[in-house]
Amino acid sequence: VSTQSTGVATLLVCGAAVDARPLDGRSALLLGAEKGRTSAVSMLLDSGAMVDAYDGDGETAVAVAARGGHESVLATLLQYEPDVNECCVEYRSPLMSASSRGDEAVVRLLLACDAIDTRYICYGRDSLSVAKTDTIKQLIVDHRSVKQKKAERQRLVDIGISFAAKQLPVHLLVCIYEETIE
Repeated sequence: VSTQSTGVATLLVCGAAVDARPLDGRSALLLGAEKGRTSAVSMLLDSGAMVDAYDGDGETAVAVAARGGHESVLATLLQYEPDVNECCVEYRSPLMSASSRGDEAVVRLLLACDAIDTRYICYGRDSLSVAKTDTIKQLIVDHRSVKQKKAERQRLVDIGISFAAKQLPVHLLVCIYEETIE
């Protein structure tokens, strides 16, 4: 246990408010994420810190950890199901920050949590266009393809449910499916 984690534990035992913010608006969770202090972040989250809390600039702990390349902090935060698509500084998503830095491990973590790479476009650019490496570009392209296939499958399921509810002939569903895949 690091000195920082011991300090956090002491403060929590003494009754410190887990989401208290000093004048700069940054909670202990955001500071821990920014400094890469995994054990402190974990302790704060276990004590009830709000994982999606943001500072005066609109940054969340996820955005700060992604921007700083703190993979283990990000993995800890993701266990608490935060919004991984929350826009941060300069309208950059956490995925866009990690992509532009070339941080493959962080990009993989965010994509595994279904980060949307086109939701926020900063100055006409998205996560793919700012990707620093070919590997990251391919990860994003593959993720888009999987998401598109899931959406198409769900659309067909919805149509099938609609047909079943209306008791329409199944051959009509086959015609719609064939039009969709062409």
